[in-house]
Amino acid sequence: MPEVLGKKINTQEEVHETCNENSVMKAISVLKSLNDKFINDKLKKRPLLDETSESPVFLQVTLKKIPQKQLQMIKIHLPHSLITSTSEVCLITGDLEKRNLKAEIEPVILHYKDLLKKHGVTKVTEVIPLRQLRTEYKTFESRRHLVGAYDVFLADKKIACYLPKLLGKTFFQKRKFPIQINMKAVNLKDQIEKALSQAEFSLACRGSSFAFEVARLSMENNDILENIMASVKLLADKLPGKWDNIFGIYIKTARSKAIPIYISFGNPNDVTVKKVRENEIVEAEELSTFPNKRVKVYRSGRVIVV
Repeated sequence: MPEVLGKKINTQEEVHETCNENSVMKAISVLKSLNDKFINDKLKKRPLLDETSESPVFLQVTLKKIPQKQLQMIKIHLPHSLITSTSEVCLITGDLEKRNLKAEIEPVILHYKDLLKKHGVTKVTEVIPLRQLRTEYKTFESRRHLVGAYDVFLADKKIACYLPKLLGKTFFQKRKFPIQINMKAVNLKDQIEKALSQAEFSLACRGSSFAFEVARLSMENNDILENIMASVKLLADKLPGKWDNIFGIYIKTARSKAIPIYISFGNPNDVTVKKVRENEIVEAEELSTFPNKRVKVYRSGRVIVV
């Protein structure tokens, strides 16, 4: 039988017990030790190399059954924000003069910076209007430079429908697709603070494994632990098939191998994943594509204006 953090697993009941705070804390210690060894080895080869312990910690999950015809955006509130005093946050906004193709970009940037200042928001580093995104970031190279320039991206939810095409696959690959916020909210600062304290990822039916950032190695062990446990608790409820559909849970960095904190030996045939009918109507979350109109949103992604 396989082992989880050195403990032999013989029964399904024992498996559930492995995903507890003690086993996760051991995994965190192992992960930090591996990262320290990696940095020391690098410094021996290149003494002038500037290595830090700011590496992201990813929670990797594998499923027994892949959801069919279902695209689900899952948001997880983290007890401890991933944003630090040195984090770079970029806000993507709409344009003030949508129909004027020759409108200047600078007034838009100043408008939104003043709005952020009015609400006491200090964690946003840069503002990029939609027109600037369209004109200055057309090429793959420019988008790759953009995604690497900032740690987190936020976006006004009213322009969210344009972003997948404008940003391209680079943002998905780097797991930095913008988090949606309502720029017209009365409590804008609270909205931004909440957005910067959450993990967000899209669950698609393209594979059985996915990963998202839950912490940074520079954080205290207890803070990393609380973020991981909060994520696992929500995933067990939100994933199709819930806890029974989880085959394995791991933590890793971009450089390390995945360290298991939970492995299931349950039969995939025993997992029940609700089959979603294509014509089933669901509640639209943060839909702004059709303002002032009633729409029907189907599980298949089809939207019909009433």
